[in-house]
Amino acid sequence: MPRQMRRSLQRQWKRSLAGIALLMALGSQPASAAIINVGGSCSLARAIVSANNDSSPQGFCRPGRGADTINLPANAVFGFFQANNTNYGPAAIPTMRTPITIVGNGSRIQRVKTAPRFHIFSVAKTGKLTLQKTTVSGGIGGLRNNGGILNLNNSTVSGNTGCGIDNAYVNDQYNSGAANVNNSIISGNTGCGISTTYNNCRIPDDYISVSRLPLFSAREVLRGLVEDLKTCCPGELPA
Repeated sequence: MPRQMRRSLQRQWKRSLAGIALLMALGSQPASAAIINVGGSCSLARAIVSANNDSSPQGFCRPGRGADTINLPANAVFGFFQANNTNYGPAAIPTMRTPITIVGNGSRIQRVKTAPRFHIFSVAKTGKLTLQKTTVSGGIGGLRNNGGILNLNNSTVSGNTGCGIDNAYVNDQYNSGAANVNNSIISGNTGCGISTTYNNCRIPDDYISVSRLPLFSAREVLRGLVEDLKTCCPGELPA
């Protein structure tokens, strides 16, 4: 084979190999999370379904992709007249089953006063809900966490007829999840501020702040240890 032809073939092979390497590198990169903007035909409920399923079959919202962020319009009010599901008791919004951040931008999510009784949010064991700059009110409970992770950042949970955060007793099972409260207010809820691992241990609803939450959490842990000792070692603890 002539030398010039060999060099030409070598250059072509190098370009082809470089292209294949680039495609393999791009294919191995993790997919970045989606940002889903609520508005128009993309409602809050539809946005959560898209984030949970990493798809949007009807095309109303951008499809989710991993740990997604849902942006709400600034200072909007989302009023719900009926429950969307009864997975962990009736709830206004589809259950959070994947990591989802909702950036409220000062919005309020609430149950309409004339509507039947239901919670606002529910979080499954596989779910992680981070709520930012959002007010949750009007439910029989604000947020029901069934073993998942709940982060409340710069938000308010108030005006619920049950507990602000129900972080414990669901469907006759103790499935306590993690609840992290950061620079937020939980007040004005009729039942309690946060119900904890054991249903008879509830954090009062006067005002839960960052400085006081560690004390409440320590009390929860100690009560849990006592309950465990009562179960495993009856008669060995003073009455």
